[in-house]
Amino acid sequence: METNETLESPTQTEPVETPTVEVVESPDPMLMSQPQPGSKTSDSWQEGQATISESLTLLRQFLTGINQFIRDNKPLLTAIALIILASIALKIVLAILGTLDEIPLASLLLKSFGLGYFIWFANRYLLRASSREQLAQEFHSYKEQFWGSQPLLPSAKTSADDSQPESTTGMTVQKSVMIHQSPEDLYRFWRDFENLPHFMHHIESVKSLDEKRSHWVAKAPLGTHVEWDAEILNEEQPKTIVWRSLPGADVDSVGSVAFTEANGSGTEVKVTMEYNPPGGAVGATVAAIFGENPEQQLEEDLNRFKQLMETAAVPST
Repeated sequence: METNETLESPTQTEPVETPTVEVVESPDPMLMSQPQPGSKTSDSWQEGQATISESLTLLRQFLTGINQFIRDNKPLLTAIALIILASIALKIVLAILGTLDEIPLASLLLKSFGLGYFIWFANRYLLRASSREQLAQEFHSYKEQFWGSQPLLPSAKTSADDSQPESTTGMTVQKSVMIHQSPEDLYRFWRDFENLPHFMHHIESVKSLDEKRSHWVAKAPLGTHVEWDAEILNEEQPKTIVWRSLPGADVDSVGSVAFTEANGSGTEVKVTMEYNPPGGAVGATVAAIFGENPEQQLEEDLNRFKQLMETAAVPST
């Protein structure tokens, strides 16, 4: 029996198409937040930026104007501030004295102190003719410091070009000290003005600009600072140096230092400073109230200079 075998061919699978997936990049949120050009929001954005820029420009101009006003009127503003501070200090002193009057025996002690001081003053200055003459000289000195004095630095009127700059008419201070070093070593150290802050504590820095000119930064009363440029007017190695501030300086000043050999026993260093303090006479008075005495400062500076030059190795050039 013939068997018909039916051979089934394998089923042919039709190809399946793979769907195409398109990746859409999400826009940058920062870009989405910015308005599109040409829209109303874009115009408002640009107007806002322009307003902010204009406001910042006006603010900078205002601050610049304030700064320029302070620079142009610095002496006047300083004097006003010092007068206000002096008034406050006076009120505080009066309040303290009023409180002392209420303390038992305090008033009697103050009167006794005043009487004792008067007796000492009369015995010191009034009883002898020489003492009265000394008192008159000291009074004249204080009057010149307050109202102005004649220049004490005639050599300051001589410079390389024979010009004669006017001297200052403010306070004048003169101090001297004996140092056991040669005039040459002392002159060489002082001539480099950048060394001065090492022993002058009220001078913060001195920067040499050239052979003659230098820039100074110093402390002023009540924690303020002043700056000025100075130039050397006259120098005679190793005897003397004379310098003064240039026009437009915060402090109008003239200074000199003289080195005189003392017969082999050392060198006398004499410093003379004449300057107009910030705030004028009012500034000088308030500075004295707060303990910033120019004479005391110069004396302490020279004592530090003496200690520095006698105990440390003198730098050579």
